[in-house]
Amino acid sequence: MAEYTASATVSGGPTTVKWIEVITDGTADHDATVIGYNKPSVTDIAAANKVFEFLVLGENGYGGGVVGGENGIRCDEGLYVTVSGTGASFIPHCS
Repeated sequence: MAEYTASATVSGGPTTVKWIEVITDGTADHDATVIGYNKPSVTDIAAANKVFEFLVLGENGYGGGVVGGENGIRCDEGLYVTVSGTGASFIPHCS
């Protein structure tokens, strides 16, 4: 799995996202917010395309989110993920 240090297209076509690992820099005021969209790129992302969102506290250094339970969330158009927070990165687990 690739590690992304900025918002990025994870999949340009259909995929199922099951888990997102998030790495922070371990600093209390550097929380990471991760948002996933059922879109193949940043073009036209909107609240209507949002499939998940969660926060990882910066001081934890590491966290993640199970997305969609046991079966994950199917993204028929693709998967674009935004990450914010100083020093934050993410590793998506998709099939």
